[in-house]
Amino acid sequence: ILIQACKMNLRPTIPANTPQSLVDLITICWAPERDSRIEASEVLQRLTKIEAEYRENTATWNALLPAAPAGK
Repeated sequence: ILIQACKMNLRPTIPANTPQSLVDLITICWAPERDSRIEASEVLQRLTKIEAEYRENTATWNALLPAAPAGK
């Protein structure tokens, strides 16, 4: 399944309410062309910035999460 997804350039749907900074990171990591993807060090830098963004807007980001199933 994974090989076929790559060959056909298929990717999972990113939920519409996903913060744009995460969408951007996911999208660039999924780039079909290897040269279009970023290095691991850049991924780490972006994740650090995304963490800071989350910490500054925790309530907003947490509101984007689906409700936990009852009893969990």
